[in-house]
Formats: sequence, structure tokens, C-alpha cells
Amino acid sequence: MRKDRLFSLFLIAVAVVMLAYPFRYKISLVTIDKIQPYLDDYIESENVFLASTRNVNQDYGLRSDDYDGILLYESKESTEVNEIMVVKVKNSAQREEVKKAMEKRIDKRIKIFEGYGPDQTALLKESRIRDKKGYVVLIISPNAETIWKDIAKVI
Repeated sequence: MRKDRLFSLFLIAVAVVMLAYPFRYKISLVTIDKIQPYLDDYIESENVFLASTRNVNQDYGLRSDDYDGILLYESKESTEVNEIMVVKVKNSAQREEVKKAMEKRIDKRIKIFEGYGPDQTALLKESRIRDKKGYVVLIISPNAETIWKDIAKVI
């Protein structure tokens, strides 16, 4: 009787694992350095530059060493908000942390531009945070959909 009970518990555990498997968070094997060349194509048209890890920490409060990779492209002009940020997380738990940092950055920038930059404020309000296969991506640009499609192809 005890063996039957243990076997039943084992079967239930196997069933739970099998049912949950398709819903696990999949992390891409693509490294962030494979994405950078696709983003480099937008440096001129978006008027952005590849920012340093210091900027990542200062603007988002994230430490680059905590993640599998971060690319941050920021506007060259202080009066523009164009920005592309790509973060490869190490695990699914980091996703929410990164999304919150991105949302906080957007909210802060909206408050700054609300009074005098209606076009820039609109861009910020239209920005979207994407999450795919271990990458969390923020794109603030009039060309956001095109940029996202290029990134999504690589991931």
C-alpha cells in the first residue's frame, strides 16, 4: 500500500512537470554581441550613440555585471529622447526588475519633457517594452517597430 502511494505521488509530480514545461521561460542562446551590429545600423538615422556602463547605472539604476549583457543607445541631443536599450537577463526573475527600471526611466523623462517637448513626450508615451527569450528591450523612436523587427529576427 505504501508503494502504491509513493508511486502515485511520483506520477503526479511527473505530470505536473510535464504540464508546466511548455510554459517555462525560454532564454535565447544568442549573445548580445550578435545584436549590436543590427543596432549599429540605426546610429546615424536615430541620432544616438552607444552609451557606457556608467550611463546604464546612472540612467536606469542597473549594474551591467548583473546581466548577460546590456546595450544602451542614447540620444546625442539633450532635447531628444530617442533611446534603444537591450538587456539580456540571466534568469526570468530579472525580467521584472529590468522592466521596472525601464518604466521608471520613461516616467522620469515624460516629467522632464512634458512642459516644453510635446513631440518628445508623445514618443515617450508611445514607447513599448518588449520581452522575448531572455531579452528585455526598450525602444523610444519613431521607427520603433522596424527596429524591434530587426532585433526580434536575431533573437
